[in-house]
Amino acid sequence: MRPRYMFDLPSTLLKRYKAHTQGLTAISAEARVDQRGEKGRIRGTVLMFAKDSGEVRFDVMTQFGPVMILTSDGQTFALADMREHRFLTGPTCAANISRLLRLPLSAQQAAKVLLGGAPDIPARTQSLAWDEDESLYRLTQTTADGTQQVLHLSIDPRDEKAPLDSQRILLRAVYALSPTGQLLWEAHYSEHSYVKSQGGQQFEVPFEVRVLQPSSDTDTLIKFKDIRPNPEIPEGVFTQPVPAGMTAEEALCE
Repeated sequence: MRPRYMFDLPSTLLKRYKAHTQGLTAISAEARVDQRGEKGRIRGTVLMFAKDSGEVRFDVMTQFGPVMILTSDGQTFALADMREHRFLTGPTCAANISRLLRLPLSAQQAAKVLLGGAPDIPARTQSLAWDEDESLYRLTQTTADGTQQVLHLSIDPRDEKAPLDSQRILLRAVYALSPTGQLLWEAHYSEHSYVKSQGGQQFEVPFEVRVLQPSSDTDTLIKFKDIRPNPEIPEGVFTQPVPAGMTAEEALCE
């Protein structure tokens, strides 16, 4: 589907996309996670809080309660593993966040992905092309060191004939590439639906997020059961004390 009115500048398309998603800064959610990787297949229910500023909390649940809790307030990371009876804490960094998510993302990047968006990068150049076969835009951003981010953006099918300033832009996929062109990770978004905040504002968000990391052969599928946008977040939810009977161990950013 080629829309009647087409974007010709990447900056204009990005501006329109951000206008469609403006205001969504946090979620609380329940999701079913299915991950395949180096440690085999892991499936379970995860309760989560995520803010686009980088604060996150993930509670991995069973019918008997949480078996693992990861928190980050943007500075301090903590991971309580009830199965191995260990409590790790240290600085927030991609290496520590990946102890649970198995993804090469910082807390802020992970939060952006879970919110259905793309991590911000300091792009020096941008290019835009229309993919006729996939009926979407391919927007490529390149930083000074050659790192690339490729975004797949489509318009809502209902907006095929709408003017540019009325089109609803959906993010379908994000690809992160190293300066040598190596694919670092990719995220795909589908099953978009509207959710409403307590204040009555509506947001169109993906209820299915799939993230792949080639270097570790990790494939993570997140199917949201419930998403609450911009919720009231309880005080202290992004930190956790050392559980009774455990001793804190230092978690290094290696």
